[in-house]
Amino acid sequence: MENETARKRKKAEVRAAIAAERRELAELFDTLRTDQWNEQSLCAGWRVREVVAHMTMGSASPCPRRSASWPRRAATFTA
Repeated sequence: MENETARKRKKAEVRAAIAAERRELAELFDTLRTDQWNEQSLCAGWRVREVVAHMTMGSASPCPRRSASWPRRAATFTA
């Protein structure tokens, strides 16, 4: 029982830390001007807006758990 309580407490701490980081990022993103959103990022071929979208997409639509067939399905995606 003690281990279960410790796990739940740790899980709550991690979630609180993630929420705090997301709030800090949102505050930073709110300060960006339009020209800054369109600047090239350090990721080749990605503007700031695309990096932000990539970083925040998981919180909007979490990825499903990976299954054994995932690599096979992933290989069929085309750009």
